This record gives sequence, C-alpha cells and structure tokens, in this order.
Amino acid sequence: MQYGLTVAEDFLRSLSGIGATANVFMPGDYIPVEDEALGVKHSVRVQSFTRDLLRPYSYSLTLSDTTTTSILNRIISDQIETDKIIRMNNIKDPATARANWRRSREVMAAVFDPEGNYYTAKIRPQSIDTVALSVGAKSMQFGLTNTVFEPNYGGNANVIRVQGGVLTHYTIDESKARSWTLADGQATLDDPASPYYVYAKCQRAGAGA
Repeated sequence: MQYGLTVAEDFLRSLSGIGATANVFMPGDYIPVEDEALGVKHSVRVQSFTRDLLRPYSYSLTLSDTTTTSILNRIISDQIETDKIIRMNNIKDPATARANWRRSREVMAAVFDPEGNYYTAKIRPQSIDTVALSVGAKSMQFGLTNTVFEPNYGGNANVIRVQGGVLTHYTIDESKARSWTLADGQATLDDPASPYYVYAKCQRAGAGA
C-alpha cells in the first residue's frame, strides 16, 4: 500500500513553536491513516517527503508499508553484519584461532573408514594432481529431516537429547532411497573429555530406527 498525502499548513503551524522551523516529518516516521474507502486504519511509514522552501509548512508526503533498499545500503548492511560476526566469534583472536585448530585436529583424529576398505592411516602427500576427486563414502550418503540435537540438555554438559525425525539414505538401495523413522533419545556421557560418535541402528526390512 502506498499513499500520496498533503497536510494542512495551518495544522502544522499550530504545532510549531517560535523560532526556526525544522522538518516536521522525517523518512521512517509513522503517520496514523484512516481511509474508509479502502478500509485502512493504522499507522503507515513515511517513505519520502517534499517541502516547499517558500512555504515551510507545505509538505507532500509519500507513505508506504514497504521499504526499498538501494544496492549501496545492502552492501553497507552486509559489511556491518560481517563485522558483527567477526566480533562475536572473535575470529582474529590468537586464542580463538588456536582453539579452532585444536577442534579441527580432534575431528581428524576421530575420522575412520566407514566402509572398512582402505583408510587405515592418514594420507600425507606433498602434492596431488588429479582429474576428479570423490569425497565421502557410499554409506555416508544420507540426510536427516526434523531431527534436533540438544547438547548440554537441562544445563548438564554431559547430557545430550535427540529429537527423532526421519533418516533417509540415498544409496543403500540402488533402486530407491530408503527412510527410517528415528525415535527420541537421551544419553549421559561418562567422560566429558572424550569425543563421542552419534549413530542410528536401522532395521534391514522395516522402517524403524
């Protein structure tokens, strides 16, 4: 909805005091609007206005429920959000960088070969020259729907709660994707200093897990 609106000069003059006349309206202000013909009765945002330099109380307002954002405003907004993310995560902090490195090493140490074929040790080549690269084993081609993991459940760092959902595997059956319904679960970890794996035990013939 967009309105073009003029305001009675005498009304604005009665609201102003003695001295210099500043802008009565600014973009972003909200003006209460009643329009019986359109059934409108709520506040509408001032999108822009035009003011007569010779008649300081003569305003022509453009009111709109929607806002338009220029490319420059979007770029500035994105930059501000990026700066916020950097500040919130403290990415440039040496302690944070070291902690991120330790976490990545912990993940690498926990990696194993789910197919049981080859990954018996880490591969450490100095360089790799290849035409194609396939990442991820066949058994890892699955997705979770409506599944929620809640670590530190109930304020306890050793408790994790899992809200069930649907596990869909895309390649375990060559003819079609297979899905299993996951039950809710909760577990208490014995050693908070050790990494743990999350797994689902699925039925071969049924759809439960």
